[in-house]
Amino acid sequence: MATGVDHTSRTDAIGSPDIFNDRREATLSWQKTDATDGTPLAGSVWALQGDGLTREVIDNGTYDLDPAVGKFRVNIGVKWGEYKLWEHTAPAGYQLPNPTPVRTLTFDGEHLEQDLGAIGNTRAPGTLSWQKTDATSGDRLAGSTWTLEGPHGYSVTVSDNLGIDANAADGGFAIKNVAWGTYTLTEKEAPAGFVRDTTPRTVVIDATHLAGDFGAVENSRTPDEPGGTLPFTGPTALWTYATIGALNVGAGVLLMVRRRRSES
Repeated sequence: MATGVDHTSRTDAIGSPDIFNDRREATLSWQKTDATDGTPLAGSVWALQGDGLTREVIDNGTYDLDPAVGKFRVNIGVKWGEYKLWEHTAPAGYQLPNPTPVRTLTFDGEHLEQDLGAIGNTRAPGTLSWQKTDATSGDRLAGSTWTLEGPHGYSVTVSDNLGIDANAADGGFAIKNVAWGTYTLTEKEAPAGFVRDTTPRTVVIDATHLAGDFGAVENSRTPDEPGGTLPFTGPTALWTYATIGALNVGAGVLLMVRRRRSES
């Protein structure tokens, strides 16, 4: 018996049986996953070319018979032959391979159900950004240094316009190609003449948040800087303190005199 066919018989006009073989339908399956942890991914779109046509296969949409997220099953039908499959839209937050591989498959009586298994996509890298500003004027400030901590023990010192800082503007910071996860930013050294901000700030990089912005981190000026809060010093302060002291002494003397008069 031939593989991949069903047998039926028909009788012609003179009573001789003709034997016909009907092809069985072929199917193609595969899964779309995160290349890092194997999680099934929704949202990919594929092109399937064969039988003179190119079909757009959408996850849980057109031509996909498998309702599970990230799983595909396409009915090739009885039109066996050579087919080509490639991914043309990756899930959000993921990258297409470069170049995109084209998978070639041949369906025949011995290859009716073909499963390509898990096809992984690499996570798109994220970016981190923030600004260092004067709390009074809002102007950008140069010269700050930071500690940036992230997933898997990631820890690095970031200095304005040095090393991994990809933003050339004073007071502007950009860190590129960061892995997904939670990042904590803490100011290590403030710009000269400003008070360090000790507040840790946190952002998360993931498929839907590839650009993490810590925002504007403000610094107040130190008290002895112009525009800062000055301590009460100088000749005016000395005169004021002396006057207050003299008034206190005078009040004490007057109180003693009154007591003596009342006792006498």
